[in-house]
Amino acid sequence: EFRRVLFRSAGLVNPLRAASLISKIKAAVNVPVDFHTHCTPGYGLASVVMAMLHGVDIVDTNIWYFGGGS
Repeated sequence: EFRRVLFRSAGLVNPLRAASLISKIKAAVNVPVDFHTHCTPGYGLASVVMAMLHGVDIVDTNIWYFGGGS
């Protein structure tokens, strides 16, 4: 199975950027899109919600940091 994965392990994709990126990727490719992020700066959950509202197919995330913010 082929899928496109958009990830930012530090969790620095803000909600508006997540919405923009997911919309553009979904319009450009015809494969499932996976969004991965963390909640290090505190807006990871909001970014996931925006990605979901803009058509992401898979969410792979962590809404609570481990190891002091990693």
